[in-house]
Amino acid sequence: MKCMREIGCVPFLEKENAEIVGYWLRKMEQSLTQIPIPGNVQVSCVTQMLSNSARSWWAMVRER
Repeated sequence: MKCMREIGCVPFLEKENAEIVGYWLRKMEQSLTQIPIPGNVQVSCVTQMLSNSARSWWAMVRER
């Protein structure tokens, strides 16, 4: 997490528009190529950047 924040990753805020969501996702993908994070840990790292309702949404998706 610290590495991701150091290279400019920011938390995903719940009230973003589609353009900002796309930018955020691209930034996460780029970050994962720059930091040596094993594939099985990548989703966990990115989901730690979710906040509030986005985190609640992810919890609901995981339960399915």
